[in-house]
Amino acid sequence: MSFNSSSAKLDVDGDRYDEIMTLAYGTGEPQWVATTLPEQRQQMSAYIDWEQNADRIVEVAPLLVPGLLQTSDYIRAIMTAGGVPTGEIASRITSRIGRREVIMKPAPADLVVLLGCGALNQGVGGASVALGQVRHLIEMAARPNVELRIVPDHRGWHPGLEGAFALIESSSTTTAVRRNQADRASIVFVGTRRSVLMLHQDDDVGAYARAVEKIVKVALSCDESFKYLDSLRNRMENAQ
Repeated sequence: MSFNSSSAKLDVDGDRYDEIMTLAYGTGEPQWVATTLPEQRQQMSAYIDWEQNADRIVEVAPLLVPGLLQTSDYIRAIMTAGGVPTGEIASRITSRIGRREVIMKPAPADLVVLLGCGALNQGVGGASVALGQVRHLIEMAARPNVELRIVPDHRGWHPGLEGAFALIESSSTTTAVRRNQADRASIVFVGTRRSVLMLHQDDDVGAYARAVEKIVKVALSCDESFKYLDSLRNRMENAQ
């Protein structure tokens, strides 16, 4: 399926379609950095489009639970502490929760999350919110299309210490984006405080794919990660 047809299915057309195409695919630059608010909004549209058309999403998240696995209370706590206007919080929560469709629909994308222990120890929103978030992680980890692996502390240097990023693969995006050997288009999103970096060149995507392989080597297995979360949940419940 072309990006053209997938965008039409998402009701993306007209000016918005042109914006996404120009920003994400219609440039010869090896990377795109969004620094202004309009650029950030355009890039978020491109990100969501990639996410919703993904076959596989890999999230490296050393310090915060990634958006697709966040509870509404966890999202609210982040946005409140981050200074999001009160009148915007509810709609933003609804929008973020809606993005879960990509991993909940009948033919869902595969989601791989390499979650740092630090993300489980921040106390975002307080003890009750943190406990609810851990319970949700356990529930989501039981889904057959979700691979949740904990990256313990004290494993020495690995690329996960450099910060969060998302590697998204899709077989239903434009051929203008470089494809790998499996005929999937791949792109990397790296978020910062003030901008978002999108990388699509083979060398860049390959570097992040190799980073994922290195992080996997120091991560717990899925079974070990499930036991870790279950033990954490018990400790948190007993502490209440």
